[in-house]
Amino acid sequence: MGLDLYHLIPSVKIDESFDYFTTDEFDENPEFLYQYQHLIAEVEDFEEDLEILVFPNLATKLLVLSTQKSYSEMPNLIGELTHLQEQINQIAIDNSFIDKEPAILKIADNLHIGNTSKDVYYYSVSYEAAPTKKKVLFYSEKGYQRKGMNAKFYDDFVNDKLYFDKDSVVKAYSYLDPTWGDSKTELQQHFKENFINNFIEGESIFLISW
Repeated sequence: MGLDLYHLIPSVKIDESFDYFTTDEFDENPEFLYQYQHLIAEVEDFEEDLEILVFPNLATKLLVLSTQKSYSEMPNLIGELTHLQEQINQIAIDNSFIDKEPAILKIADNLHIGNTSKDVYYYSVSYEAAPTKKKVLFYSEKGYQRKGMNAKFYDDFVNDKLYFDKDSVVKAYSYLDPTWGDSKTELQQHFKENFINNFIEGESIFLISW
């Protein structure tokens, strides 16, 4: 976590670069994207798999969820697996896993609660997501700054928004505020060299992320 400032420009994909914008991130400035349509590429988008937990009873569910915190966000059911097919199918449909055969795994576990332990079992019903294609625009970096802005900067700029105009970059310069022990003169010089002096409208992108 923390503030990161980037000066980016569109580029061809280099080696195994995973630095890109999806084309829908340019919905507010389609003219910019149109200039670089020759650089638009396709990548595979791997959606998250779906896993449904099936517990034989409420006591087992509460015990497992109390010891496996990562399970708390997963959909779950209680009862016999053979009697829950309709509910499982509906969860799969609701999550866009239609006409997919799940992998079913019986999990036997020995859970430790304080000084005692208990043997339990439950089922994992998982669906694997098929990769889809998405259109992207790769980019390279012309400038970077970590932190170095005052508190008002967060009110006047938007997180994860793409800025295409030099005026916004010049405005950002006025919020520079070095962390303790750093030189403001050096920070200002770095920002000018990496964000203002080399910023070209129609080519440059100013990205703020916190």
